Amino acid sequence: MNKHLVFVYGTLRRGGVRAMSVRFPNSKFIADAKVSGNLYDLGAYPGLLLNESNSLVIGEVYEVDDEILNKLDDIEASSSYWRKQVEISLGTNRRIGWIYAPNSELCLHRTLIISGDWIEYAKRKTVAGLASQKLKFQVVFSSLVVGGALLLTWLTLGDSSPFDNYFTRHSDVPDVWRTTMVIPLLFSVMISRNPHSPPLVIIMLALIIQWSLFGYFLSIPMAKLWARLQKK
Repeated sequence: MNKHLVFVYGTLRRGGVRAMSVRFPNSKFIADAKVSGNLYDLGAYPGLLLNESNSLVIGEVYEVDDEILNKLDDIEASSSYWRKQVEISLGTNRRIGWIYAPNSELCLHRTLIISGDWIEYAKRKTVAGLASQKLKFQVVFSSLVVGGALLLTWLTLGDSSPFDNYFTRHSDVPDVWRTTMVIPLLFSVMISRNPHSPPLVIIMLALIIQWSLFGYFLSIPMAKLWARLQKK
């Protein structure tokens, strides 16, 4: 059976989600290697465009038999990747081998991976994605805390509350919740310099600031808990 050299540069690399050693245990790792070209982010995987530039794409070379090569052909063709011959640099040595590259149209308007290293780039991309999700969670959680706190303030202390008659007869709850107004009222008095009747707008602003800070600090451990649940 014939043997072939295949250069892999994306998810088939060690550390990738479809590592050759896992997907094709009979493939033989030869060496880390590089080819000339540009690497682009196509979403879940990269695309390599061969050219004569000084840019290098980092990858690995594997020795495979005809059976594995045919399987790779089928897998890559399903994503419009086609097998091409290329000169591969293995340190000071150069060999001719195969790579799988997409149609050039797929790389239009895509992010160029300057480092040429998909594994390194994917790790940074994952970290950035998790940070973005964490931030979104914290913003939504804090907003819910602010909205819930303002609603409770109106329900327990507002004159137009539908529960006004009930809380007039049962003042324990309003009295407890009124303690949450102490800091916003002091803030409003200081800003307006009106100790008797600070403007309602300033009081509302102070309440929003207070509950936003409370929601933010509470969202930190909640975001960590949410991240753990996402991994399970």
